[in-house]
Amino acid sequence: MRNKFLQKIIIALVITSSCFCIYAYNPIANGNNLFEFTSPRMISSASSVAGGGLKGITSASTVVNPALTAGEQRWTLDLDYSAFIGTSPESSYGQGMQIGLIMPSRFGVGTVVLQGLFLDKTPQLNLGNIFTIRSSFAKDITDELYFGVGLYGGFGPDWALAADIGFWYNIKHIKWLPFLKDARWAFSVTGLGKSYQKDIVALNGELVSDFPSPFTPRVGVAGNLFDVKNFSGGISLDLSFPTFQNVVFNAGLEFMIANMIRISTGWKADLKEILAEKTALLPTAGISFKFNFSGSEDSFLAKKGWQKSEAEVSGAYQYFKDDLHLASGGMTLKLGQRDTVAPEIILWDNE
Repeated sequence: MRNKFLQKIIIALVITSSCFCIYAYNPIANGNNLFEFTSPRMISSASSVAGGGLKGITSASTVVNPALTAGEQRWTLDLDYSAFIGTSPESSYGQGMQIGLIMPSRFGVGTVVLQGLFLDKTPQLNLGNIFTIRSSFAKDITDELYFGVGLYGGFGPDWALAADIGFWYNIKHIKWLPFLKDARWAFSVTGLGKSYQKDIVALNGELVSDFPSPFTPRVGVAGNLFDVKNFSGGISLDLSFPTFQNVVFNAGLEFMIANMIRISTGWKADLKEILAEKTALLPTAGISFKFNFSGSEDSFLAKKGWQKSEAEVSGAYQYFKDDLHLASGGMTLKLGQRDTVAPEIILWDNE
């Protein structure tokens, strides 16, 4: 039965990929990264489908895998802003902003993300002004296996409406990657629907096709490289296949100092952009600072059980071709304290 089921899945994937190979794929430079521009964590961690080397999950993580938030126990608020700064004479200023909320409950974890991008006066990207709303729901099937689904829609030069699906598995150990500790494996498919369109010249010199690319399978692994006193490091490695007609490789490296300072860098290689000479092939860089804060006993936070909470301030930088720089900053508020004590189960009392 299992073999027949796997055969059906393989046949379905082959048929689907064949249909998309017929589709005239003509991506725009950086169009596949549209939903990642407004999050410093996504920019600096190479948009890991497995959650990054050191498990840095925010609401923006659902862009690449809606399953990633299933393990979140605290209400989380993300506020992010990005500036696109051109240094050439013809360049102007572009900007993006994002608000995200993670809402755990006994049924699962819901996430909502609102994103606005204003790039109509940024000729290096020329993606226009775009507003997108995204929602997702994630559930832990077991302590090691997460599942999630998402839906997003938006408008700008065109409209978009699509779904995402993803899995995350804490496999612990990967035989062919023995240096990874606490290894995680993840798979997702994003863009199941209609993406944005805009009539501008794309990578092959013709008018642009959809962006971000529809039907994009993603697979990745992540894990810890080392963990010594007050210093740890992790790595993530990802492959994605936009519309089955392109290959994108992502690699991220993260370090944590004293459980307070996170330093991260990411590198992305898009085959289509490399062949068209439309990418800088330079790594991104990011840093964040984490600290705890408390409210007074009669405050709103205390009444909700969030008297002791956590905040993380992040910043990231990315360079594009044609003298365009992206600087992004944001704050993540995790309300309350994470539950680290296992439940006590009593089978019978002392009587």
